[in-house]
Amino acid sequence: MGDASRTTWFRVMKANQPPYVLDLSRIRRFRSSMTVFRRVEWDRSWDGYRRWFAAEIPRILEEEREGYSLPEYALARASRAPDSLLLGL
Repeated sequence: MGDASRTTWFRVMKANQPPYVLDLSRIRRFRSSMTVFRRVEWDRSWDGYRRWFAAEIPRILEEEREGYSLPEYALARASRAPDSLLLGL
C-alpha cells in the first residue's frame, strides 16, 4: 500500500461547487445497530423479532431444503468474515 509507482487507470474530477446542499442541522450520526443485519434485535413489528437464526440452523440443515445446505451456510458465514474481523466480533 502507498506505492507511488502504481498506474492509475481513472481520473478523479473535482467539482468547484457540489451539486447538493447539506443542512447540517438535520445530520445525525447513524446508529449501526439499526441496519437490516441487526433487525432481529430492534424491529418489534417483524415476524423474526427475537428469533435468533443460530438456534434454528441444525433443524434447517436437517430438512435438506435446496439452498439451505451446509455449503450454503458456510458461504453465508464466510461472507460476513470481513465484518467480523473489522469489528472484532
